[in-house]
Amino acid sequence: MNWLLGIVIALGAILFGWLCYEDSKHWDAFNAEHHCKVVGRHSGDVATIITSDGKVGTATTSSKTGWLCDDGVTYWR
Repeated sequence: MNWLLGIVIALGAILFGWLCYEDSKHWDAFNAEHHCKVVGRHSGDVATIITSDGKVGTATTSSKTGWLCDDGVTYWR
């Protein structure tokens, strides 16, 4: 039964990687088509949190780059 869990986890990781790759391709095409320019950056951070049941934990945020595109919208990725 443990091997089945390993297969499910491996397939999930492969699917996640593929979805990230496809998203990146889509963004690259959109970026080129809409002439996006970098307008800002936010560094990732680590914060201390208190959960709803009173436990102390940590949370992280990822780094992001702001892109202003010719459609007038700033996209954060």
